[in-house]
Amino acid sequence: MKKTLIIAALTALAAISASAQGYVSFASTKTAGVYTAPAGTVGNSTYTVGFLWGSSAAPNPLIGTSANPTTSSATPNWSLILNDPNYQLARNATGNTLVSVPVNNSGLAQGGWGYLSAATFPLLGSVAGSTIRAYAIAWPTQYATPAEAAAANASVGWANTISYVTAPDSGSAASTFALSGSTAFGVSSVPEPATFALAGLGMAAMLVARRRK
Repeated sequence: MKKTLIIAALTALAAISASAQGYVSFASTKTAGVYTAPAGTVGNSTYTVGFLWGSSAAPNPLIGTSANPTTSSATPNWSLILNDPNYQLARNATGNTLVSVPVNNSGLAQGGWGYLSAATFPLLGSVAGSTIRAYAIAWPTQYATPAEAAAANASVGWANTISYVTAPDSGSAASTFALSGSTAFGVSSVPEPATFALAGLGMAAMLVARRRK
């Protein structure tokens, strides 16, 4: 009897916890989804798309990075973006699972996505009916998280930041990422620190050679 009551209480707490979260629809279209990088850079691969989010007051983590609609390029700022304390990878409050969708990038303008078929879900840590700042992020499916992909010098990419208003419950309409202004973005390799060092040395050598002439 006591065990039954404990289970019932935990179930009720979980339900209350989930209902207190804001609801989100993580979905986009092919025209506002993920693009592949230029031919020969990434190739046709399967990526995982998720998103990072923070409060509406969180500073934009993408300032100083390159993110044009077709070839979003990783820069030295990537590690700062990934470890920004103001943002966290989205998790579904039901089961505390990572919000992620596999996308087959088979060509330009391919790769729309719809987590849970675009149905709303409770975003862990968010507040119902609040405004958050969010941006989609993609990385190779063989890595569990974008942090693992970046550490392996794999291909990553991110969309622009958007303001998103969470729904108060699962029955309320919630805008998709596409309708909230998320644009298409590309994925490209994260340069290793040594690569930047070599590039810097190369530039310095060119300047010295030019001065000697």
